[in-house]
Amino acid sequence: MKNLLLLTIISVSLLFSASSWAIDNQFYLKVEVGANKMNNIKLNDKELQQNTAAIVGGGVGYYVLDNVRLDLMLDFFANQQVKHSFAGVDSKIKPQITTLVLSGYVDIFDISICELFIGAGAGVGHLKNEITNNKLGTSVSNSKKNNLVYHLTFGAAAKLAPVIKVEVAYSWKNLGSTKEIKNHVKSLPYKGHNVTLGIRFDV
Repeated sequence: MKNLLLLTIISVSLLFSASSWAIDNQFYLKVEVGANKMNNIKLNDKELQQNTAAIVGGGVGYYVLDNVRLDLMLDFFANQQVKHSFAGVDSKIKPQITTLVLSGYVDIFDISICELFIGAGAGVGHLKNEITNNKLGTSVSNSKKNNLVYHLTFGAAAKLAPVIKVEVAYSWKNLGSTKEIKNHVKSLPYKGHNVTLGIRFDV
Protein backbone atom coordinates (compact mmCIF):
# COMPACT_ATOMS: atom_id res chain seq x y z
CA MET A 1 0.00 0.00 0.00
CA LYS A 2 2.91 2.35 0.77
CA ASN A 3 4.39 1.64 -2.66
CA LEU A 4 1.05 2.40 -4.31
CA LEU A 5 0.72 5.69 -2.41
CA LEU A 6 4.30 6.69 -3.20
CA LEU A 7 3.84 5.97 -6.91
CA THR A 8 0.61 7.99 -6.94
CA ILE A 9 2.31 11.01 -5.35
CA ILE A 10 5.28 10.85 -7.73
CA SER A 11 3.08 10.34 -10.79
CA VAL A 12 0.73 13.20 -9.96
CA SER A 13 3.74 15.45 -9.29
CA LEU A 14 5.15 14.62 -12.72
CA LEU A 15 1.83 15.33 -14.40
CA PHE A 16 1.47 18.72 -12.76
CA SER A 17 5.10 19.75 -13.14
CA ALA A 18 4.81 19.08 -16.88
CA SER A 19 2.47 22.06 -17.16
CA SER A 20 5.38 24.44 -16.61
CA TRP A 21 6.94 23.51 -19.97
CA ALA A 22 4.03 22.14 -22.00
CA ILE A 23 2.78 23.85 -25.16
CA ASP A 24 -0.88 23.13 -24.56
CA ASN A 25 -2.05 23.41 -20.97
CA GLN A 26 -4.62 20.69 -21.31
CA PHE A 27 -5.54 17.80 -19.08
CA TYR A 28 -7.80 14.94 -20.04
CA LEU A 29 -9.81 12.25 -18.32
CA LYS A 30 -9.68 8.74 -19.73
CA VAL A 31 -11.82 5.63 -19.34
CA GLU A 32 -11.15 2.29 -20.99
CA VAL A 33 -12.53 -1.22 -21.32
CA GLY A 34 -10.93 -4.18 -22.98
CA ALA A 35 -9.88 -7.80 -23.01
CA ASN A 36 -6.82 -9.50 -21.60
CA LYS A 37 -5.32 -12.83 -22.64
CA MET A 38 -2.51 -13.97 -20.36
CA ASN A 39 0.19 -16.39 -21.44
CA ASN A 40 -0.26 -20.03 -20.46
CA ILE A 41 1.11 -21.00 -17.06
CA LYS A 42 2.82 -24.24 -16.04
CA LEU A 43 1.62 -26.04 -12.92
CA ASN A 44 2.39 -29.64 -11.83
CA ASP A 45 4.09 -30.27 -15.20
CA LYS A 46 0.92 -29.22 -17.03
CA GLU A 47 0.53 -26.18 -19.24
CA LEU A 48 -2.70 -24.43 -18.33
CA GLN A 49 -4.56 -21.99 -20.54
CA GLN A 50 -6.03 -18.87 -18.98
CA ASN A 51 -9.39 -17.52 -20.03
CA THR A 52 -9.91 -14.18 -21.74
CA ALA A 53 -10.68 -11.65 -19.02
CA ALA A 54 -12.07 -8.13 -18.96
CA ILE A 55 -10.17 -4.92 -18.21
CA VAL A 56 -11.83 -1.80 -16.79
CA GLY A 57 -9.90 1.35 -15.99
CA GLY A 58 -9.82 5.08 -15.60
CA GLY A 59 -7.38 7.89 -15.00
CA VAL A 60 -6.08 11.34 -15.79
CA GLY A 61 -3.62 12.53 -18.41
CA TYR A 62 -1.76 15.59 -19.66
CA TYR A 63 -0.76 16.75 -23.14
CA VAL A 64 2.90 17.65 -22.70
CA LEU A 65 3.22 18.61 -26.38
CA ASP A 66 0.85 18.43 -29.32
CA ASN A 67 2.02 14.88 -30.02
CA VAL A 68 3.21 13.79 -26.57
CA ARG A 69 1.12 12.93 -23.53
CA LEU A 70 1.37 11.33 -20.11
CA ASP A 71 -1.36 9.52 -18.23
CA LEU A 72 -1.87 7.79 -14.90
CA MET A 73 -4.28 4.85 -15.11
CA LEU A 74 -5.86 2.58 -12.51
CA ASP A 75 -6.92 -0.73 -14.10
CA PHE A 76 -8.86 -3.71 -12.79
CA PHE A 77 -8.64 -7.18 -14.37
CA ALA A 78 -12.00 -8.92 -13.93
CA ASN A 79 -13.08 -12.57 -14.17
CA GLN A 80 -9.56 -13.92 -14.64
CA GLN A 81 -9.35 -17.66 -13.95
CA VAL A 82 -7.49 -20.89 -14.69
CA LYS A 83 -9.06 -24.36 -14.48
CA HIS A 84 -6.80 -27.01 -12.99
CA SER A 85 -7.06 -30.73 -12.27
CA PHE A 86 -4.59 -32.65 -10.10
CA ALA A 87 -4.84 -36.09 -8.46
CA GLY A 88 -8.47 -36.36 -9.51
CA VAL A 89 -9.43 -33.05 -7.91
CA ASP A 90 -10.79 -30.24 -10.08
CA SER A 91 -10.04 -26.72 -8.94
CA LYS A 92 -10.12 -23.14 -10.16
CA ILE A 93 -7.36 -20.57 -9.73
CA LYS A 94 -8.63 -17.01 -9.72
CA PRO A 95 -6.14 -14.12 -9.58
CA GLN A 96 -7.11 -10.66 -8.34
CA ILE A 97 -5.13 -8.01 -10.22
CA THR A 98 -5.12 -4.22 -9.87
CA THR A 99 -2.51 -1.93 -11.45
CA LEU A 100 -1.57 1.75 -11.22
CA VAL A 101 0.66 2.75 -14.14
CA LEU A 102 2.23 5.99 -15.39
CA SER A 103 2.61 5.91 -19.19
CA GLY A 104 4.01 8.11 -21.93
CA TYR A 105 2.74 8.18 -25.53
CA VAL A 106 4.01 9.74 -28.75
CA ASP A 107 1.97 10.23 -31.93
CA ILE A 108 4.11 8.86 -34.76
CA PHE A 109 1.72 9.45 -37.67
CA ASP A 110 -1.10 11.96 -37.90
CA ILE A 111 -3.59 12.39 -40.72
CA SER A 112 -6.93 14.14 -40.81
CA ILE A 113 -9.02 11.16 -39.71
CA CYS A 114 -6.74 9.47 -37.16
CA GLU A 115 -3.37 9.35 -35.47
CA LEU A 116 -1.11 6.39 -34.71
CA PHE A 117 0.80 6.30 -31.44
CA ILE A 118 3.28 4.21 -29.49
CA GLY A 119 3.82 4.18 -25.76
CA ALA A 120 5.33 2.55 -22.73
CA GLY A 121 4.79 2.73 -19.03
CA ALA A 122 5.61 1.31 -15.63
CA GLY A 123 3.97 1.21 -12.25
CA VAL A 124 2.86 -1.01 -9.42
CA GLY A 125 0.46 -3.95 -9.39
CA HIS A 126 -1.36 -5.76 -6.58
CA LEU A 127 -1.66 -9.51 -7.29
CA LYS A 128 -3.39 -12.19 -5.26
CA ASN A 129 -4.36 -15.78 -6.08
CA GLU A 130 -7.33 -17.74 -4.77
CA ILE A 131 -7.76 -21.46 -5.44
CA THR A 132 -11.14 -23.14 -5.04
CA ASN A 133 -11.82 -26.87 -4.75
CA ASN A 134 -14.80 -27.36 -7.08
CA LYS A 135 -15.97 -30.53 -5.31
CA LEU A 136 -15.81 -29.28 -1.73
CA GLY A 137 -16.43 -25.61 -2.45
CA THR A 138 -13.56 -24.61 -0.16
CA SER A 139 -10.94 -22.03 -1.07
CA VAL A 140 -7.56 -20.78 0.09
CA SER A 141 -5.68 -17.65 -0.93
CA ASN A 142 -2.37 -15.89 -0.45
CA SER A 143 -1.70 -12.33 0.66
CA LYS A 144 -1.40 -9.58 -1.93
CA LYS A 145 1.98 -9.02 -3.53
CA ASN A 146 3.19 -5.67 -4.88
CA ASN A 147 4.97 -6.00 -8.22
CA LEU A 148 6.65 -3.77 -10.74
CA VAL A 149 4.46 -3.84 -13.86
CA TYR A 150 5.29 -2.48 -17.30
CA HIS A 151 3.85 -2.39 -20.80
CA LEU A 152 4.55 -1.57 -24.45
CA THR A 153 1.65 -0.20 -26.49
CA PHE A 154 0.67 0.57 -30.07
CA GLY A 155 -2.63 2.16 -31.03
CA ALA A 156 -4.75 4.54 -33.08
CA ALA A 157 -6.97 7.44 -32.05
CA ALA A 158 -9.61 9.55 -33.78
CA LYS A 159 -11.42 12.74 -32.79
CA LEU A 160 -15.17 12.36 -32.24
CA ALA A 161 -15.74 15.93 -31.07
CA PRO A 162 -13.56 18.98 -30.28
CA VAL A 163 -12.90 17.68 -26.76
CA ILE A 164 -13.39 13.91 -27.23
CA LYS A 165 -11.07 11.31 -28.74
CA VAL A 166 -11.61 7.56 -29.03
CA GLU A 167 -8.67 5.17 -29.17
CA VAL A 168 -8.03 1.49 -29.82
CA ALA A 169 -4.79 0.04 -28.49
CA TYR A 170 -2.86 -3.21 -28.26
CA SER A 171 -0.39 -3.68 -25.42
CA TRP A 172 1.87 -6.35 -24.04
CA LYS A 173 1.94 -6.24 -20.24
CA ASN A 174 4.09 -7.92 -17.63
CA LEU A 175 2.26 -7.88 -14.29
CA GLY A 176 4.80 -9.86 -12.28
CA SER A 177 3.95 -12.93 -10.20
CA THR A 178 1.86 -13.91 -7.20
CA LYS A 179 3.02 -15.30 -3.88
CA GLU A 180 3.01 -19.06 -3.35
CA ILE A 181 0.00 -20.65 -1.67
CA LYS A 182 1.87 -23.15 0.51
CA ASN A 183 0.97 -26.80 -0.16
CA HIS A 184 -1.41 -25.72 -2.94
CA VAL A 185 -0.07 -23.49 -5.73
CA LYS A 186 3.40 -22.17 -6.46
CA SER A 187 4.14 -18.58 -7.44
CA LEU A 188 2.57 -17.93 -10.85
CA PRO A 189 3.60 -15.29 -13.42
CA TYR A 190 1.05 -13.12 -15.20
CA LYS A 191 1.90 -11.49 -18.51
CA GLY A 192 0.28 -11.33 -21.91
CA HIS A 193 -1.74 -9.51 -24.51
CA ASN A 194 -4.31 -6.75 -24.05
CA VAL A 195 -6.70 -4.93 -26.39
CA THR A 196 -8.55 -1.87 -25.10
CA LEU A 197 -11.05 0.71 -26.28
CA GLY A 198 -10.61 4.07 -24.58
CA ILE A 199 -12.18 7.53 -24.60
CA ARG A 200 -10.32 10.73 -23.71
CA PHE A 201 -12.23 13.80 -22.55
CA ASP A 202 -10.28 17.08 -22.60
CA VAL A 203 -10.83 19.22 -19.51
